[in-house]
Amino acid sequence: MDDSRTRQQTMNDTRTIVDITDHACKAELAVYRAGEPPPALRLCITLRLWSDALPGRVTPATAEWALQLRRLETPCPARAAPPPACNGHVEGDGPAAAGTASRASSPGLTVAQDADSATKTLLAHLEHLADWSRQTGRADQLYVVTGSAELVHQQLQLLQQLAPDDEPAGWLAERGAAAERLLRRLQQQLLGWHRQQLAARLLTDPCSQDWLSPRAAEEGGRCSFAVHWWWLHMQAVRHDARQALSAERAGRLFGVLLTESLGQIGVHYGQVRLESEERADQLRCDLMTVLLAASELVLAVAAEPEELFVSGEREDSPAALVAARCRLLLLLLGHLAAPLKAVHKRCGRGGSQRLLPAPPSWLALVRPALVPPDAAAPRQLDSHVAVYLLVRLLTAAFPSPACWPLLARALLERDLTLSVLLLVHLTELVEAGEPAEPTGGGAARSACHGALCCDAPDEGCVAHGAVSARALFSALVLAVTRAAPAGLQPLRVLLSPCLDRLADRGCPSVWNQRRPLWLQALVDLAEPLMASAVSAVVEDIQESTDADPESRAVALLQYAAEVAADLPPLLFDLSELPVEPPPLGLATHVLLSALYDALNDQEAVMRAAAAGGERRAAHVCVTVGEALCRPSEELQRHIAALADTLRVLACEPTDEPVSTVEDEITSLPPGTAAAEQAAVIGSDHTGRRALWLIAAVLRENGGWLRRRLGVPAPLAAAAEPCSDPLSLRLHDESVFWPAAALLQLGGGRLEQARLLRLQPEWRTLLAADLGQTPPLVRSLVARRWELQPDAALADGQTEMVETLRRRLQLL
Repeated sequence: MDDSRTRQQTMNDTRTIVDITDHACKAELAVYRAGEPPPALRLCITLRLWSDALPGRVTPATAEWALQLRRLETPCPARAAPPPACNGHVEGDGPAAAGTASRASSPGLTVAQDADSATKTLLAHLEHLADWSRQTGRADQLYVVTGSAELVHQQLQLLQQLAPDDEPAGWLAERGAAAERLLRRLQQQLLGWHRQQLAARLLTDPCSQDWLSPRAAEEGGRCSFAVHWWWLHMQAVRHDARQALSAERAGRLFGVLLTESLGQIGVHYGQVRLESEERADQLRCDLMTVLLAASELVLAVAAEPEELFVSGEREDSPAALVAARCRLLLLLLGHLAAPLKAVHKRCGRGGSQRLLPAPPSWLALVRPALVPPDAAAPRQLDSHVAVYLLVRLLTAAFPSPACWPLLARALLERDLTLSVLLLVHLTELVEAGEPAEPTGGGAARSACHGALCCDAPDEGCVAHGAVSARALFSALVLAVTRAAPAGLQPLRVLLSPCLDRLADRGCPSVWNQRRPLWLQALVDLAEPLMASAVSAVVEDIQESTDADPESRAVALLQYAAEVAADLPPLLFDLSELPVEPPPLGLATHVLLSALYDALNDQEAVMRAAAAGGERRAAHVCVTVGEALCRPSEELQRHIAALADTLRVLACEPTDEPVSTVEDEITSLPPGTAAAEQAAVIGSDHTGRRALWLIAAVLRENGGWLRRRLGVPAPLAAAAEPCSDPLSLRLHDESVFWPAAALLQLGGGRLEQARLLRLQPEWRTLLAADLGQTPPLVRSLVARRWELQPDAALADGQTEMVETLRRRLQLL
C-alpha cells in the first residue's frame, strides 16, 4: 500500500513538473525576446524539481545540488551563480565537493557558460538516475527519467530555434545533440529491459513453458502464466508510457514494444515440440489469448481506422507490423493446435487444395464475429462493429481520462445527459462553420446554411454540415427513446430553438416538403407504425373500389390514433411543443410526416398489394397523400382529434416553460461533471475532430443504433445484437492499475474456463493464405504429439496419422 501511494505521488509530481517547466520556458522566451541573454533558470529549476520528485531515491549530493540551484531562482541578468561541476557523476560529489566547485568557478563566466554547465550537469544527473532505475528494476522510474530527458531535449530545440543570428549558440546545438543521444539511449534501455523481462518469463517459467514435459507442473491445460503476465505487462507499459512521455513518443515506443514482443512470442512458440494432448490444449489457449490481446492492444498504435483493415498500403506502419506478427501466430495456431481431424482434411490430401485468399485483416480470422472476411474498411463492417472499433480507437489515440471514457460510455451505454450536451456542442460546431461563397449566381440559400433543413447542403454550403447534423440529431433522438423523464428535458431544451426556425422562409417546414434534420430523425422513429397503417389501407383498396381519397385519409388517421399508444414516450412528451404551420403539436406533425412518407413509398405499397393491383394501389396512396396535404374541414377535425389523442397519451406532460440550453446545463444535479466534460470535449480541437469521426460512423449505422439504444420492438425489426464470443476481460483505462493487476494474477485475471473454450474457425484458418509453404507446413505439423512414434493414439486416429505421415513424408 505504501509503495502504491509513493508511486501515485511520484506520478502526480511528474504532471506538476511538466506544467511548471512549461511555464518557466514561456517566461524564459519572454525574457529572451526582450533582448536579455539566455538564462539557465529553466534548466536549473527542471533539475531541482526532478530531484524533489524522487524523494529518498537520490544521493545526498543531489540535495546539496538542489540547495545550490535554489540560489538561481532570482538570477542576475549579467551573472548567475555557477553550478557545481558534476563531470557526469552525481555519486561522490558531496556537499563539500559541491562547495569547492562553486568557490573554484571563475566569476567571469558568461551566462551562456553557466547555462552550458547546468545543461551538462542536468544530462549527467538524468543518466545517473537512469542507471539507478535500471539496476534496481524500477521501470516506472526509468519512464520518468526518459520523460525528463525528452522535455529537456524539446526545450533545448526550442531555444535553439529562437536564438538570434548574431549570437553564438553552439553550446545549445551541442547539448541538444547530447540530450538527443541520451534520449535514444534511454529508449534502447527501456526496449532492452522489456525484452529481457519477456524472455525470462517465456524461457524460465517451469510451470507452463516446460514443453518437454507431457504435463505442465501446475497449469495443466490452462493458459500459461507467461501469457497472463504478458497481457498485463503490455497494459502496464501503455499506462506508464502515457504517464511520463509525450503522446507521440509513447505511441511509437508502445508500437515497437508490441511488435517485438509478438515477434519474441512467435519465435518461442514456433520452436515448441508438443509431447501430449494436454500440452496441445495449452498451446491453443496460449496462442488464442495472445491474438485476442493483440486485437485489443493494436488499437493503441493505429493512427486511423483504415489501418486495421487495409493491408499492403503502409507496410511500415505499426499496425501493419503487428499484423505481420499476428499472421505468423495464426499460422502456428492452425498447424500446431488445430484438431487432428481438421489438419488431416487440409494436409492429408497431398496439399492439392488451393489456398483461399487471406482476408484483408488478420482480425477477420481472430474475431470473425466482429470482422467479416470481406470487410476492407470500417464503413463496410457490420454497423455495431464499426462503432465499437472506432470508439475504442479514439479512446486509445486520445487517452484523456477525463473525456474519452465518458464519451464512449455516452455513445454505448446511453449516458443521456452527457449525450445531449455533447451533441449540443457538435450542433454549435456545425452551425458555426462559415459557408463558402455561392458558386451559382443568385442561388437561394437557407438561413441556417442548409445545416438544419435538408438532406444535402444548399449550393455553396459547407459540405459536411448537413450530414453531420443529421447524424448527431438521429443519434440523440434514438438515444432518448426509452429514457427516464430526466433524459427528456434536455432534448426539449435542444429542440426549442430549432422549433423557432420553422417559421423562417429559408427553412421550409411543411411536413410534406423538406424537413429539418432533427424532425426527420423523429419521423424515422414513427415510420414503421405508419407503414403498417398504410398496409391496412392497401388491403382496403383491394376490397372496395368506390371510396374516395378523403374517406381513406380519414380511415388512415383513425388507424394512426389506434396504434399511437405504441409510439415512443418521447413523442408524447414533445406533443405540447407548438409547430407552425399548421398549429399542431410536434407529435402530430411527426405522425403526419411519417404517414406521407409511407404513402409515397411506392416499392413498399406495391409489395403489399395483391398481384395485378400494384399500380392502382400506388396511385390511390398518392392521392390520399395529396388529400392530407390539402386537408378539408373534415380532415382537419380528424387531425385535431389525433392531436388530442396524443396529448392524452402524453407521459407526464409538463407546463414548465422551456428554458435555454445554458439554463438546463446550470440546473444539472450537483456533483455531476457532465456539463464540464462536455464543454471540454466541445472546446478542444481533438474533441471536435473525434466528434466528426463519430458522427460519420453514426451516419452509416442507423439500424444498429435503433437496436443498440433500445428502440421499442414495434418500431424496429427484431435483431439480436451481435455478441463476440472471442473476447478478453478488458480493463477500464480510467481505473487500471498495473501493479494491482499483476498482484491479482494468481486469482485468475483472465477467465481460464472461458479461454479453454475459445476456438477459431479451423477450416477457414487452415485454408487461409498466411504465407505457408510445403516445407514450413511439414516442419510445423511434424511437431505435433500425435505424429511422434510413441504417441498414444485412439482407434480413430491411427488411420489419419498414417495418412499424414505418408503424405507429408514424416516417416
